[in-house]
Amino acid sequence: MPVNDWYSCEDHYDEAFVQQDRYYSEFLIPYGGRFLLAAKIFEDSASVCLFCTITKAGRPPLSLDEKQVFMRITEHLVKALNIQRTLAEKSDQLSVGAELLERMRQPMLLIDSQRRIGYRNQAGRDLLMRNDMVYDEGGLLVCRDSESDLNLTIAIRELALVPFTTHGADYVPADRQSIRLKRRDGRRVATTLLALRPEATMGSFGRTPQALFTVFEPGAAVDIDPFILSATFNLTPAEARLAAKTVNGLTPEQSAQTLGVKISTVRSQLVAIYGKTGATGQADLVRLVLSATTF
Repeated sequence: MPVNDWYSCEDHYDEAFVQQDRYYSEFLIPYGGRFLLAAKIFEDSASVCLFCTITKAGRPPLSLDEKQVFMRITEHLVKALNIQRTLAEKSDQLSVGAELLERMRQPMLLIDSQRRIGYRNQAGRDLLMRNDMVYDEGGLLVCRDSESDLNLTIAIRELALVPFTTHGADYVPADRQSIRLKRRDGRRVATTLLALRPEATMGSFGRTPQALFTVFEPGAAVDIDPFILSATFNLTPAEARLAAKTVNGLTPEQSAQTLGVKISTVRSQLVAIYGKTGATGQADLVRLVLSATTF
């Protein structure tokens, strides 16, 4: 049977079969059972999970209404089991927090006191793949520049994710550290480390303290969903597309060429965009759009 399908024994076995079958005559009925209704709620290459109900001997099969209730419960169990398996695959470190970080545009990594990488959002995966500032070495976060690597070590220690006896009883750990890491081209990039302690985050990021490593790269293109702009500021689809181009630094001439419209059309749409958003200029539009599209 496929998952979420169900099976009722009375639809397959008549009374004559039940009387001569050893499973029914020597096991199920003597132990007080009779009619079976079962649904498959999970199956993979290693296991099958069934949800079953067996009526008592002497009782008729479940009615159609009872079977419909059973199937509604089964649907919820299938969903619940899928959620449980998804969270289990993410191990100890993720649940609600993972869903939140995955929607952030900045590269974000969760690391422990030993720099073990527990999670990386899509932007974080892209950052590690570039290998121009930090990279993954056997599951550890490592900086290409030795000075930057030392500064990262010091910053993690200041968060005191694991208490050190040398700190003393009066030591108050930092909740945030900011450091500038060097890229391969020599440019410095701002990064932050934010302590995520289970008692302060309700366990949303796991049951052990971790640090949220975030990178802020100036000049990086911002992936803005025009649909969000349209819904937030009541822009037309064309105005929303133009607003996204403008926030990413394109001039009206460049936007016209990219969008395949006349420059006069772009200018009139910009007037409409400024009017609807209340922006006083391009810089103000950038501020409004970025604040409205954090995720």
